[in-house]
Amino acid sequence: MSSKPSRSSPSRFSLARAGLVGLLSLAVLVPCAGSAFGNDDARKTRDGAGSVDLERTPSDVAMELDFLIAEAWKVEGLEPTERTTDTEFVRRVYLDVVGTIPTAEQVRGFADDKSPDKRERLIDELLASPGYARHFTNRWSQVLIGQGPGDNGREFVPAIFRIWLEKEFQRDRPYDELVTELVTAKGTSYENGAVNFSGRRDHSPSDMAGAVSKAFLGVQIQCAQCHDHPYESISQADFTGFAAFWAYADGPRKLIDYSVLGERAQKRAEARYERDLKTMLEQGKSEEEAQRLAERRRPRGKDLTDLDALPLMQNTRRRERFVKNREKRIGEIAKAQPKLLLAAKYEDTRGATRRGAVAKWITDPSNPYTAQALSNRYWGWFLGRGFVDPVDDFSSVNIPSVPAALRLLTQDTADHNFDLKRLIRIVARTRAYQLSTRTTERSSLAEEFFAAGPLKDMTPQESFDSLQLALGVQSDGKTMSGLDGAAAAIDMQGRGGGMMMTGSDGKELSRAKRRLQSAARTFFQTFDDDEGEDAEAFTGTVPQGLFLLNSDVINNLLVQRNVSVVPKLVAEFDKVSERIRHLYLRTLSREPTPAELRHLTHFVKTAETVKETVAVPADKPGQAAKRGRKNNKKRKPSTRRRTGELREHAAYADVLWALLSSSEFASNH
Repeated sequence: MSSKPSRSSPSRFSLARAGLVGLLSLAVLVPCAGSAFGNDDARKTRDGAGSVDLERTPSDVAMELDFLIAEAWKVEGLEPTERTTDTEFVRRVYLDVVGTIPTAEQVRGFADDKSPDKRERLIDELLASPGYARHFTNRWSQVLIGQGPGDNGREFVPAIFRIWLEKEFQRDRPYDELVTELVTAKGTSYENGAVNFSGRRDHSPSDMAGAVSKAFLGVQIQCAQCHDHPYESISQADFTGFAAFWAYADGPRKLIDYSVLGERAQKRAEARYERDLKTMLEQGKSEEEAQRLAERRRPRGKDLTDLDALPLMQNTRRRERFVKNREKRIGEIAKAQPKLLLAAKYEDTRGATRRGAVAKWITDPSNPYTAQALSNRYWGWFLGRGFVDPVDDFSSVNIPSVPAALRLLTQDTADHNFDLKRLIRIVARTRAYQLSTRTTERSSLAEEFFAAGPLKDMTPQESFDSLQLALGVQSDGKTMSGLDGAAAAIDMQGRGGGMMMTGSDGKELSRAKRRLQSAARTFFQTFDDDEGEDAEAFTGTVPQGLFLLNSDVINNLLVQRNVSVVPKLVAEFDKVSERIRHLYLRTLSREPTPAELRHLTHFVKTAETVKETVAVPADKPGQAAKRGRKNNKKRKPSTRRRTGELREHAAYADVLWALLSSSEFASNH
């Protein structure tokens, strides 16, 4: 692909956007959702002109998006790459929809299928699988709670949040209901998984205001927390007014029920209580006092509720007293009048709650932000970058690369009440998504206008789960679920109760699954940042590379005969070339090139037994005599094969190791 800008100036500000600047200061201040697009003929419906066209299919919308993006290519002088091959597409869509690479059999089956609609059918098949719910639990967990464990273990239990969220995705809970539950969740972080969204931020109104605006509205208002926004018309009063919607979200401390984490966690909590009780008695306290003090030491978490819904808050004096107490904790936010983002102020209403009111506003399809932010985020997940980039930073100066396409996708998302699967079907069917990454020249302009296929680093979760598929730990990415103890449902940096100790059926995990969790924790501690930031992909630092190259976790799965895929490979295929082809399909989802096949075939046929030198120390005084030796000289080093590995398997294990360590395996292309 060649990139030929139609201007001589190297300025990043495109001609397509230069002519629209006056019309497109909409990013934050002018709504996309509710704006008209296309011609009247395209919007005729059974209800007459101007109503929602409910009969327009995802393919129809994808074609309209393709037309608008192609027009941008013309203006920018860009020539798009070719369409993906079947093997390129199957790997890409598996990673984007279920979060893992496909198996070798799935790659072959898709390539052999001659049906003209096989790509659409594969998208639908993946969306209907457990892997979809699990993968988008990982995606949204990254957005909502990040990867770090937080510093408030009793208010934030990541595993419980992920379990709750995956169950919601499994039952296709509508997006507006999901958002409402997250914004208005009640109870403790152990009783209600959704409470962990607030618990991650220690239930701080200011932190919740920033998190909700960024995650669901696509607008970053944090800069206005201490002063007026330096670039936008967002004042400190706007921020304080928005944060005031969480000013009455509070509650008493409640005893934590550890039974949700399993029998072992419950027994540990009871044992701790008994130890405290024994200590109090040994200190000379009466039995009654000892029980009272030990009970007080039992862990408790906040029982979050809406205090403005309580009857006592209808009393003016009690409300004033409450506000004064809250002011000591959260400052001016306690006294501020609630105000929707850059919109009208909200008047407290008897029988209604502030959190309920802001949730209703956020999930209203006519809201100027929500459908726009959601559409841009999903486009960014699938295409590598959003129309607005970063995806959660809409502003008057961050102009969309293809504004008309964003308006179109936003309008359809609003018209169909934030239907997440429909949104995925639209994006994955576009020509832009199905372009190949193969090109002799890849420019930033081509990426900005989606003229080349997306080239993305795998997230740590995608990398770990794809390793599981390639190494035979898991058999099918479509069937994987975090509810049964897979790595996705674990607090990867966890503390205390962060690790899930039971499966979805409430039973204790098997020893094998607990060992898998342990391996996952090691992996994610290596690849996770220590700040708990929102970065989703890892960048290949030295410790991360060494983990893949030298980790006992990887090495054992490669060479131990009882778990390695290599013995099965040797038994299933007779020819060296067939075995190498299979290794390529199960790791890179493609056939090796003729040159690669020749090189690796020669390597396997000529490889000697892989040996390691074992340093044998000299005998300690007296040991030689015990062994009947005449002297105590240092013995010579010896050699042995790698533990548990047969001679004929060693070379194939080395080939598999090399493929897993390649940059091609680590990327979604």
